[in-house]
Amino acid sequence: RTLGDVWTEKGKYREGIQLYQRGIAMSEKNRNNSMRAATTHRLAKAYIALNRLTEAQVLLEENEKVAIEMGYPEELERTYQVLAELCSKRGDHARAYAYLKRYTVLH
Repeated sequence: RTLGDVWTEKGKYREGIQLYQRGIAMSEKNRNNSMRAATTHRLAKAYIALNRLTEAQVLLEENEKVAIEMGYPEELERTYQVLAELCSKRGDHARAYAYLKRYTVLH
C-alpha cells in the first residue's frame, strides 16, 4: 500500500494502481479486511485521478459496505470523503454534500 501511495504522489497512477491491486489481493488472501478497506479507498482515488469514475464508484460503494459490516469507522470516514470527491467531480454537488455530511459526522 505504501509504495502505491509513493507512486500516486508522483503522478504515476498506473504504477500505483498495480501496487494497490496487489495489496488488495494479498489482503483478501490473508483475510485482512482492515488492510483491504484502507487500500481500496486509495485505489479509488487513483481511479478518480484518471477519470475512471465508474470503477471508483463501484469500489467505494463496496468499501462502504465492508467498513460498516466490519466496524471500521476510520475507513468509512475516508470512503465518504472520497465519495464526496467523486460526486463533486461528476458535478453532482447534492450527493457530494450528502457524503460530506456523513464524513463530518464520523470525523
